[in-house]
Amino acid sequence: MNKTALITTALALVLLQLTPATATAQRPSEPTIVGIALENPAFSTLVAAVVKADLVAMLDGRRQFTVFAPTNDAFDAAAEALLGEDFNGLDLVDVLAPETLRDILLYHVSPGARFSQTILSSQRIRTVNKDFVFVDGFTLVGNETSANLIPSLVDIPARNGVIHVIDFVLLP
Repeated sequence: MNKTALITTALALVLLQLTPATATAQRPSEPTIVGIALENPAFSTLVAAVVKADLVAMLDGRRQFTVFAPTNDAFDAAAEALLGEDFNGLDLVDVLAPETLRDILLYHVSPGARFSQTILSSQRIRTVNKDFVFVDGFTLVGNETSANLIPSLVDIPARNGVIHVIDFVLLP
């Protein structure tokens, strides 16, 4: 079993333990933010990062969030920029301390469900780590990096918020 499959299986088991069987039958059919990430192989590095940073329960709960979700390619590009050519996104997740990874991931999360129309009309968006991401058209500008919203992959609704896919990892 490869590392990504092992992490995905472990996360699924954790989610099953967190969710009572009776609650599953009563919930709407729309998946949560975590459920969407688990279902999409392009988010396997993000899933690994969320698990390591211990954010599964938060992103799978009832509270509404907007998540700017870096793809595997985005994590790979960040790893290459930060660690060098021979590294990928999973290497980046491996070398970062859980607290550092948590801070980075929370920089990708904003309270409330904000769809693209609201984001594109904003100048800045407050993140859960109490910092700001600035908006310049379809570009999100962070303190150290910037990322582009992928127009065809914005406004992905989840039971507990909305996901917008981005092409790079934002650094606080």
